[in-house]
Amino acid sequence: MCYLEGMNKFEEKRAERRKIILTEAKKLVLERGIYDGAMSELAVRAGISRQQLYNYYKNLDEVLEGIMGELVAHSYLARIADAAEVDTPENLIRYAILAFKDLSPEVHDDLLFMNLYSVYLATNQRDGAERRSARILLFERQIVRGQEAGVFRTDKPLEELTATVSILLAGYTFHCETLSENARARMLGEEMLHRLADMVLAYLKGSPTPAG
Repeated sequence: MCYLEGMNKFEEKRAERRKIILTEAKKLVLERGIYDGAMSELAVRAGISRQQLYNYYKNLDEVLEGIMGELVAHSYLARIADAAEVDTPENLIRYAILAFKDLSPEVHDDLLFMNLYSVYLATNQRDGAERRSARILLFERQIVRGQEAGVFRTDKPLEELTATVSILLAGYTFHCETLSENARARMLGEEMLHRLADMVLAYLKGSPTPAG
């Protein structure tokens, strides 16, 4: 029993340290982007040595994959994929965007990280390696359902559709963060979020973008 208790405490400590590493890594990426030398800076921020960091993650790619794993497990954006299929794909997407008024800081950070990670994957291919997917599958289930119903476009790969939607939403939320309190409140109000949803849905349908 003592041995098992000791192992459990060891695993709990490792899980806690891993969470600290990923939390600091996400902050670092959001502040400075993804760059050479990030592992050294990450070790400093996490309060551990470079060798200790390697005991958890061998390289930056593993760290980034770990952050994405956390987003998949806990992010509001990721939970969209598990939305109950009790409404049309268009309405589910619209409802999710309308929720931005309450979740904008979290949504902005997650979208920004996903976009940075997408660019990193697209521009850092190793020689002879297969092209790595951006893995930004925002609204994946809803888009596929819309395609099957003949509502959403099929002329572009799913990864491109989801990545473009995330870029549109990230740009919007980033712009909101630069505004005054009153202007930001207006941009995150129901009327403007409906317009944002109209823009996203127009893109997914391959329709002309609605006039602002």
